[in-house]
Amino acid sequence: MQPARLVRVSIIPCLLIATMATVGTATPPKPPSCRQLSEGLLKNAMTPQSKVRSIDGQCLFSNMRIKTGTRQAWTVEQLTVAGLDQWDGKLSPLPPHLRVEAKGIRFSYEIDNSHARYQMALTQKPFDARLDFAFDVAAKTLSLREVALESPWLGHVSFAADAEFQGDNVRDPSDLIGLRVSRLRFVLDNRSLLESMIMPSLIAFIPDDKDPAVEFPRQQKEAERRLKKLPTSALDAESRQALIRFTRDFPHPSGHFELDLMLDRPTSLDGIAKQKKNDAWLDHARIFARYQPQVTQP
Repeated sequence: MQPARLVRVSIIPCLLIATMATVGTATPPKPPSCRQLSEGLLKNAMTPQSKVRSIDGQCLFSNMRIKTGTRQAWTVEQLTVAGLDQWDGKLSPLPPHLRVEAKGIRFSYEIDNSHARYQMALTQKPFDARLDFAFDVAAKTLSLREVALESPWLGHVSFAADAEFQGDNVRDPSDLIGLRVSRLRFVLDNRSLLESMIMPSLIAFIPDDKDPAVEFPRQQKEAERRLKKLPTSALDAESRQALIRFTRDFPHPSGHFELDLMLDRPTSLDGIAKQKKNDAWLDHARIFARYQPQVTQP
């Protein structure tokens, strides 16, 4: 399985919860207050048990429930938003720095049977999510410092990226088209996070008429073949072997895995996708990878 696809699907749940605090229909003329967020954008996520506090410029929301489908939702024990107090919406479509932390996240499914509902709640183990980014409208840069999911039971997965954008008239987040990436970073400490949270999304990419038990091994072999053919200018021998070992261990990698992709010429993700077949983008890329599988005792 290619690391790029792992990156895309692993950040979806985190972004779903974390970015709710900043995405709106229009750029606000001034930073929204904590109360305004709870009565506006986050209104549907508030429950009768929810509380809103403002502490040292941070907004703290507790006991939230964010619906993601007709009968599906995520409960959040505490959501913290920091950085909105430094945001001038007239000057920038995004805050110059924003950090959002969601703690105690659990999947919540609306079900009428009380026994099944209790059993589902019993097996749920909470996890945390973080979003941290910096935005400089003058320098035309966006730094996604971290998007992360973690828990003592599941493990840790995080994604980071540095990008630049073109154009001077940036009044709304939708104007940030043509983002060109200069750096991508992916980190995984897997316990059961990949199998329980990432694999269901990956399996969904497999057509119904194909067997995942056949398709994944086939893709693993193809990924290993391509890794062996990558030019030495793009990655050293140690990084190549780390990626090959990680690919072979998929979908049950253990221990610690890191992947850094540096692009000498910032490129859009669409541009990379278009050059995927001939790997032309690798002429201007450097890949650093480290994989330390967990050693199990016999």
